[in-house]
Amino acid sequence: MPKVTPTPIRYRPDGSIDTAWHMQVGRHMRSLKAHELMGRGRPRKTPSKPAYIHWLTLLLRPLSLH
Repeated sequence: MPKVTPTPIRYRPDGSIDTAWHMQVGRHMRSLKAHELMGRGRPRKTPSKPAYIHWLTLLLRPLSLH
């Protein structure tokens, strides 16, 4: 049986349960689990390799008027 961490129940100002928030949290958790099962895990904050910079960009960058 998978371990489930209890989440506090979130209520709307009228006292009813905020089902939209709970559904959003559930979708996010399912997405994370699907990525984990596919071997992707969480996305990296930094790319694994530097982005390719076109040679023309390197030549024209000093001429840019920022």
